[in-house]
Amino acid sequence: MSIEEYFSTIIWVLMGLTFVVISLIFLYMIYGEKEEATETSNPTKATLAANHIFRFANRISAFL
Repeated sequence: MSIEEYFSTIIWVLMGLTFVVISLIFLYMIYGEKEEATETSNPTKATLAANHIFRFANRISAFL
């Protein structure tokens, strides 16, 4: 393998990696925001449990 072939191989590998990174950034820009929007709209089990505890504590403090 000559020096020219070596460096051309390195250039092709770097161009391939750059293409993969740009493609992943593009996909994140399109699909990443939709996932974040759905996650914030659906409360988690921990949030629901905390809400029940706060409601129960509010009812108890109303009787005191």
